[in-house]
Amino acid sequence: MKRRLFIALTLALSLAVAGCARTSWSGESVNHTQEQKQEQDYEQKQNQKPGPKNIQENPRIEKHHYRTKDLEYPQIDGMVNRNAQEKMNQKLQTYVRKVYSDRIKILSQYEKDKKEFEQDAGAELPPYYSTLNYEIKYLSSEKISLLLINDIGTGGVHGNPQGTVFNFNVKTGNEVPLEDNFSSEKYLSQARHFAINYLAAHPDKYPLYDSKSFGPDDITSYYWTKEGMDFLFPPYAVAPYAAGFVSLPIPDYLMDSPDSRNLDEVNNKQKLIAAQPSFSSYQGNWAQSVGPVEQVAVNLTFSEGMPATVNINAMFGDEATTTGDMYVLFDKNGKAKADFTTKSYTAAMDAAGESKNGKAVITLNNDTITVTISYPVGGEDGKLKAGTYHLEKKSAETQDIIY
Repeated sequence: MKRRLFIALTLALSLAVAGCARTSWSGESVNHTQEQKQEQDYEQKQNQKPGPKNIQENPRIEKHHYRTKDLEYPQIDGMVNRNAQEKMNQKLQTYVRKVYSDRIKILSQYEKDKKEFEQDAGAELPPYYSTLNYEIKYLSSEKISLLLINDIGTGGVHGNPQGTVFNFNVKTGNEVPLEDNFSSEKYLSQARHFAINYLAAHPDKYPLYDSKSFGPDDITSYYWTKEGMDFLFPPYAVAPYAAGFVSLPIPDYLMDSPDSRNLDEVNNKQKLIAAQPSFSSYQGNWAQSVGPVEQVAVNLTFSEGMPATVNINAMFGDEATTTGDMYVLFDKNGKAKADFTTKSYTAAMDAAGESKNGKAVITLNNDTITVTISYPVGGEDGKLKAGTYHLEKKSAETQDIIY
């Protein structure tokens, strides 16, 4: 009996130990599996590099009024990045609130001036006013340019429009100052000097430009365009009041912002620009007489820090035509290409003919220059005739157009 009891106890103890061992082994197995999984998850997270957020923003501009229909201002909507959207809208709202506050002062001043004017002049003083409207200059998934115009009238012949441009980076919601469009002060200075030279060379477009009172550093306002950017000038800065806000396009190859898509191309064009003055001996008026009433002429201008300016003029019969000023870059072999649009006129200059697009290749050849003109299929239609022209230098002076 005792022997059976001993055997039974021994067997039970063995099973219990075996059970404990199995439980312990199973538990260790589970713990080991969990640790392995945790390590794998950690390594996977460490190896995962955060990729760019491929968010394609599609901002839109909505019209709002601030407390009166006379104050119209934009608000941005439709963006995924609400923080950036709110940041831009807050800046626009801050601006319009300031305009509204100034408007209250202007209208209040009118009531005082009105009484004095009526007493002195015996007539009613025209109302003062302050209005606000805006123009969408550029809108894309990456950039927004908005021109807000606050027109203020305080009894003069006309109002005094004041323009403020907001250039926003859509991704961050921050404003982009002019200098951030260029990788260095050198390139910003080059673009400004290009503008100054252009203003000086086109008094017909910018008759009020005065180099003594307006210099490169005075160019601070801009907005983006599909082609690059335009510098912006207020009324009276370079043109009469009737011209309104005047813009001046900056060629894309003068811009070399850090986000430029092709910096190699930009650098190559910068080198070509620097080399253009080496062709200055070709500056002047070149012409070829084709017949008694036919003439083709080219005006070439070279300036420091600028592309060359080319203007092709012609007269065929009673019709004159011009390409207008074209900016070109001559390569080391003295060859340049240009796309142009001709504008033709009758001899009486009473009407402009149909414009036509074309291409030109200008080659500098020692004592002559060669101009090859071509058009898309469709003929010349009496405009500047397609063909190759060899021109001789007639004068070191340039002129606008030949008639």
